[in-house]
Amino acid sequence: MMDLLSAAGLSRRQTAILCLLLVSLALLGNGCSGLVAGSSNNPALLSILNVTATASVTTAQVNWQTSAAANSSVEYGTSTSYGSSTTVDGMMVISHQENLTGLKTGLVYHYRVHSVDVSNNAAVSTDATFTTAADTTAPTVSITSPLANATLSGTVALTATATDNVAVASVQFKVDSASTGPAITATPFNYSLNTTALSDGNHVLTAVATDTSGNAATSASVLVKVNNTTPGPGITSLNPTAGLVGAAVTVTGTNFGSSQGTSTVNFNGTTATVTSWSATSIVTSVPSGATTGNVVVTVGGVASNGVSFTVTT
Repeated sequence: MMDLLSAAGLSRRQTAILCLLLVSLALLGNGCSGLVAGSSNNPALLSILNVTATASVTTAQVNWQTSAAANSSVEYGTSTSYGSSTTVDGMMVISHQENLTGLKTGLVYHYRVHSVDVSNNAAVSTDATFTTAADTTAPTVSITSPLANATLSGTVALTATATDNVAVASVQFKVDSASTGPAITATPFNYSLNTTALSDGNHVLTAVATDTSGNAATSASVLVKVNNTTPGPGITSLNPTAGLVGAAVTVTGTNFGSSQGTSTVNFNGTTATVTSWSATSIVTSVPSGATTGNVVVTVGGVASNGVSFTVTT
């Protein structure tokens, strides 16, 4: 080739440069073929691997990897239309983990994962499914008021607490195993019981809690006594409602009786000394050893409602 170029009248230097150019063109036409410039939103440039999901009763955890650092999000729903998605997690990582919450129990869910890298190359997995576990756990429920062995008269507030691993649907109060009033569907679980519709004497209170999956549980029984023939004492107010041991407290209410006799005033179970007693007013003092809790007046073995008093130090 050098001889041909020299014969064409080119100098040795021109000939050498021209030969180098020809060799370079030949290399570009052969050894460098097949290169593809990066393009935006091209799934071929980002791949998703090892997609898995583990589910519990109302939650699921989805894991996957990507061939390059990318963000994370998951579409999910009870059909291939999905309908729900997680907020895009902008952390650029190779190992991805997204938590799904608020799922319904015992259902098949469809899902697919999405990732986009820093060059805006996007990838999406194929459809996959997981199944949430069935809810077989019953709620827990207890009656917090009235207390066991309390004497009731007139209208009394029944109060219960209930919890569940998913959600409590309702609480139904019962008297002697018979439902009383409607099922309470929202907290607080309270019901006003008219005891005048019951016979005087002993009765059993229970509460039945039902969760959103239909599991039910019954509280421990609370034995109470109804007495509407002889009205029991009732406290309407305390003055003051907080104080030190030894502080004077005036208890105002009804049906205390004209004199104390064997009647008592208790501060959270500690008996107080009374200085003045009438049918509607009692003057006493905070007894030594008293703690914060309810003040209760007991007349003829019948206890009043409790009113909270705070013992200060």
